[in-house]
Amino acid sequence: MICFTIGFGLALFSTLEFNEINVRATPSDEAFKRLALDVNSLSIMVVEQQRRVGDQDMEIAALKENDGKLEIIIEQLEEKCDEKCKGNRGFPGKRGLKGNPGVNGKAGPNGLDGEKGDRGPNGTPGAKGEKGDRGQTGSPGNSPDATDNDAVITVAPSSEPIPLDTTGFAQINQPGPTVLPCNSYAYPGMNIDGGQPFPSNGLTGDQCIAMCRSEPTCMAVDFNSLDGSCWAHTKSTMCDQLKSNSGIYHVKFVICAGQTPLQSNTC
Repeated sequence: MICFTIGFGLALFSTLEFNEINVRATPSDEAFKRLALDVNSLSIMVVEQQRRVGDQDMEIAALKENDGKLEIIIEQLEEKCDEKCKGNRGFPGKRGLKGNPGVNGKAGPNGLDGEKGDRGPNGTPGAKGEKGDRGQTGSPGNSPDATDNDAVITVAPSSEPIPLDTTGFAQINQPGPTVLPCNSYAYPGMNIDGGQPFPSNGLTGDQCIAMCRSEPTCMAVDFNSLDGSCWAHTKSTMCDQLKSNSGIYHVKFVICAGQTPLQSNTC
């Protein structure tokens, strides 16, 4: 429609321009006839253009109507389409990318308590505490009869360490104690269960006794000559039952009722 309108305008403009140029002077009969023919041709052209414009409007209206009918037919087909209308199912597509992790769920209820684990290693000894008051002197133990025990208790009042009696003690690897400090009582070849080990092994007997005396809570000590270990006893175990063990030397710094030492050094 736009193309026809432009063509019509150009034709009309060309004709008017031509006639304007030729009618400035008084037209002759021949020129007037040509002008009349041009006007007639132009009128026919205008009518043809108008007819074409009308035909195009009708075609556009028909297309719009057909488009509406086509949409209605498609809707009806979609409603009436059964399984025959559906195509075969295609192959599954490729797996998509992994999504982001979801939010963590709530914690579940606590499980049952597990079995008790093994006892852990002993910790390092704590800081040395203040020295406590000296306790009361206990009653002296009973002296063994010569028929019951051939060992003789040696009592040597002194303020200095004395040579230690090793009767009943068998040194295995590490050297046993050689001196008995002041206010100490010797039990060679014996030990008490339940002692707490010092953190160091490979000690000598004298080193073991010195370590115990440096701890205010250490009232007795077992020295094991097999590995040089040193086992401290506090008030809770110092007077427990003595057991025979030739490779261990037991030394007390207190007197326990019913436990007669082989050697004493009272100051």
